[in-house]
Amino acid sequence: MPPIGTNAATVVALVAATALQAAGTDGYRLEPATRLRQFNTYDSIAESQRDLVVFDASGTWWAQYVTFVLPVPYEERVQIVNAIKGLISVDSVTEGYAGAKPRAPRSFVPSDEDAETIKQERERREQRLTSSGIRLGEYQQTEILSAPLHGSIGENVYSRVSFRVVDTRQIFSRACSLLIVSRIDHTREWARIAHLPIVLPFRNDADTRLVTKREMEIVESAVARLNRSFAGPVLTGPPLEPLRTSSTLLEVKERIDSACTR
Repeated sequence: MPPIGTNAATVVALVAATALQAAGTDGYRLEPATRLRQFNTYDSIAESQRDLVVFDASGTWWAQYVTFVLPVPYEERVQIVNAIKGLISVDSVTEGYAGAKPRAPRSFVPSDEDAETIKQERERREQRLTSSGIRLGEYQQTEILSAPLHGSIGENVYSRVSFRVVDTRQIFSRACSLLIVSRIDHTREWARIAHLPIVLPFRNDADTRLVTKREMEIVESAVARLNRSFAGPVLTGPPLEPLRTSSTLLEVKERIDSACTR
């Protein structure tokens, strides 16, 4: 129980912190932003903010998207939107459609043989998904885009956070929602010779997609404000998109089956 005299905002923060601590044992770990340098990725915003970046449990790759399953029907998405608006400055809320279909594996040697291999692999992945009860097609979504953070658009150094609320009925035939969070840091980084510790005397524009502890806490606090629980998180790493990745779709379905009703 919170201490006597604790206000409502503090209670929400305590609930969110407790949930985040529990989630931290479920498939991910937090690493300092400087860890990205091991992947030849430099993010001066994340480093200056001393952000903790979400990595997979083994620390092999960092998450570019994190997906949560919420037992909230998509028709009630305005509650999710308002909860997020209460926690971060929002620039826009946009409704639209997107497609759920796995991307084909990349080929670096264009040839007829490679094209046939890619086609067969795509068909194999799609068959596995459809046989698992996943419908590949369009789905409805609402994107909540934050105002610029941690810098200035004029200087081309700033962050934006995207929260996407997805209707799961079209893909998974379940009445709930996905909340997908991702952040992009737009920075100006010193130019470097790839894989060598040589810094050149000029800067280049750089975009880094990631998720940090900050964004995880916003989601946790939003869910606490809704007085709901969540299933997840499900991580998607570079260079993939969550609902165009076979492994993510299958893992999300597993979480949905245990958390949502038909």
